[in-house]
Amino acid sequence: MNDIDKLKELLFRNEKKALDAITRRLETPESRTADISDVLPESILRSHADKRLVRSLQEPVEQCMKASIRQDPDSFADALFPVIGPAIRKSIAEALRSMTQSINQAMESSFSVRTRYRAWRAGMPLGQYILQRNIVYRVEQAFLIKRYDGLLIEHVEHESVMAKDTDAVSAMFTAIQDFIRDSFSEEQGESLTTAVMGELTLWAVHGPHAILVCVIRGVAPAGLRSDLREILEQIHLRHGEALFGYDGGAPLLGIDMELEKCLAFEQQKETDNASGKAGRPLPIMIFLGGLLLLGAWLWFSSFADARRLENFRAALDSTPGIVVNEIYREDGQVVVRGLRDPLSGSPSEIAPGSQVDPAELRLELSPYQSLDAAIVERRVRRILQPPPGVGLRIEGNRLRLSGSAPVAWKQNAQSLAVALPGVDTVDMTRMAMSDAELLQLAQTELRPPNTVTLAVRNGSLGASGTASHAWVQAATRQLASVTGLSAGNLNGVAIEERVRLSQLLATTSGTEIFFSTNEILQAGQDAVLERVSLQLRQIANLTEQLGADLQIRIRGYSDGTGDEQSNHIVEMARADRVAQWLVNAGLAPDNIQMQASGSSIVSTGVQAQLRKAEISVTVSDSG
Repeated sequence: MNDIDKLKELLFRNEKKALDAITRRLETPESRTADISDVLPESILRSHADKRLVRSLQEPVEQCMKASIRQDPDSFADALFPVIGPAIRKSIAEALRSMTQSINQAMESSFSVRTRYRAWRAGMPLGQYILQRNIVYRVEQAFLIKRYDGLLIEHVEHESVMAKDTDAVSAMFTAIQDFIRDSFSEEQGESLTTAVMGELTLWAVHGPHAILVCVIRGVAPAGLRSDLREILEQIHLRHGEALFGYDGGAPLLGIDMELEKCLAFEQQKETDNASGKAGRPLPIMIFLGGLLLLGAWLWFSSFADARRLENFRAALDSTPGIVVNEIYREDGQVVVRGLRDPLSGSPSEIAPGSQVDPAELRLELSPYQSLDAAIVERRVRRILQPPPGVGLRIEGNRLRLSGSAPVAWKQNAQSLAVALPGVDTVDMTRMAMSDAELLQLAQTELRPPNTVTLAVRNGSLGASGTASHAWVQAATRQLASVTGLSAGNLNGVAIEERVRLSQLLATTSGTEIFFSTNEILQAGQDAVLERVSLQLRQIANLTEQLGADLQIRIRGYSDGTGDEQSNHIVEMARADRVAQWLVNAGLAPDNIQMQASGSSIVSTGVQAQLRKAEISVTVSDSG
């Protein structure tokens, strides 16, 4: 470290450490996550008044809630149980109050002054008083039982009722409910709601964590079940967590006061004189009959509309390219939400078949690309536009083409089809091609040199001319991939390397190198060796390209004037002299073999012509 670096270290040591710490913190995802979690609540708190935050969170929150409700609707039902019941009952109560007022106004003139006086003293409208005056019932006991294990949480009873073994009652009710569900119920979620034992009736109201079971003497009105459900909802709202974690220990404070509200439900029968027991006036019967008819008509209309929507949804679900997530009525319109491929059928055209008015439709269908076979086939026909005579069929992810078409269209279809959704491969094996089309396709696939001529006859490919060994090998491999050819070979093409090799062998093999004495070359033989070396190197290169084996045999000769041993030594020396020349010229020693001719007869001719070495070359296919 030089002085400047030391000075930097002294001056900026602390700043460098701080910068390194900041860099490490920025590069660590856990640190950034912790930083964001620290400031995120404050950021949302400050920006909650900004409408942009509301708009940005509205759609993702809606999508999350919809997905969660579809995945686990029971959890949402349990969470909304203490709230949704009172809201529904409030709405129903308002509707019933309005209906009762109408009934009261219609019937006020049909009853005596005494009846109207009793209704006034009861503090209720006349119609409601008439409907309830003869109902007789009393809630004598109320049990709060844990839903899943049958533990008795709390029990209250009317003062006139003798106490029983409440734990045994709770266990017996749970056992009977499990027995009925296991033996007769087809749905696992169904529960026992009513049981009759002589004059006593058991009504069970089920909640997320507990069941309210009331013992009723007499005939209770149907509205009592709503009152009991409201009490159970209040218990869940105030003691939900305690109910969930109850294990049979100490009683839960406050629940007994809630249960005692059940005992307040009772109705005693009034005694009327003979005039009060007179038959109901005819207008009441007519009104009640009309009310029943109106209710039946409303129910039938609702039922028929629901069936129409079900049939419409079934028709849409069976239409390729349409995915329906939900369908419902809203503000007099039929709302359809889901996905639709642009190539699918129109829901407006399908609606009349299900007796749905197309003018009532409100389509909220997002575009997407369907992988249904029918839609994929329409998409392929739209993009490829096949000429007349071409058959098209989708089999899984394979596009199968048949018939006859120009080569250019086939090539274009091959490249375009695999880029379309739903198509992985294209099969053209069933497409017929003319010899001219096959020839053009072969020219494109094989790319022959100008020295090669291709010809197709009756679907079979032939070739003539000369070409390199590399092209012949590559073309032979590609020949099988040329679609439409029934047969083909390149036997008529002469390999250029073999032609050149034959020429070199003809001029090289049999070359003689002459010596003056022993292994001393005659004048001018150096040039002969240079020429032969060049030719042999060319032969070696060609055999390597062809994958053949090269063997060079050098045989030494003598004039036979010496004894046999001396002649052998001279012959081998002359062969070795030529072999060393070839090795120095770049030929592999493994390809060179030396021999002595074994000359033993003294020639009567020119002895100089016998003092030589002869080169012979042999090429054979490897393997």
